[in-house]
Amino acid sequence: MTDEVAVTAEPQQNSIREREGKTYQRISHIIKMAYPRPQLLEWAFKGGQENKKKSLEAQAKGRGMHKDIEGFLEGKETLDQNTKDFVHSVLAGRKVLMFEQVLYGSINGLDITGKPDLILLDDQGRITVVDWKSSVTLYPEMLMQGVAYDFLVKQNQEYYFGSVEIWST
Repeated sequence: MTDEVAVTAEPQQNSIREREGKTYQRISHIIKMAYPRPQLLEWAFKGGQENKKKSLEAQAKGRGMHKDIEGFLEGKETLDQNTKDFVHSVLAGRKVLMFEQVLYGSINGLDITGKPDLILLDDQGRITVVDWKSSVTLYPEMLMQGVAYDFLVKQNQEYYFGSVEIWST
C-alpha cells in the first residue's frame, strides 16, 4: 500500500505500521512478545558471530523463497521443478485471492495489522490462509499467527473460514 509508513529504528524489526493517522500493532510482534523463545536468544549469545551468520542466512533463504513464490504466482518462471510441484500442491485447485497484501483490523479495540503470505479461495467460498515458514520446526505461535491473519481477512472481505495451513519450505 502506498500510504503505509513503517515506524521503527530497526527496519527489519518493525513492530507497528501507521495508516491514516492510526497506529496498528503487527500481529507477528504481538505474538513474539506473548510467546518469546528464550532458547533462541541463548543460542545466539552462545554461538556469537557464527550463529548470527546462520540466522542471517536462514532469514535470507526465507525472503528469497517468498520472493520466488510470489514471482511464480505472478506468472514469472522463477522456480525449480521441485518448488513448482510444492506450490501446485499448496494451491490444489484453489484460486489465489491475495498474496503478501497488508491487512488492517481491530480486535477488542486493539488495532492490528498483518501480511499473510497467501490467501486461497475454494469453489465454495471458503478461504485458506497459507503461511510459508523456512523453519524446520513448526511452533504453536505460527498457527496463532495464521488464525489472526484469517481474522483480518474476514474483517476485510466477506468469506467463510476454511482453514489455516502452515507450510515449511
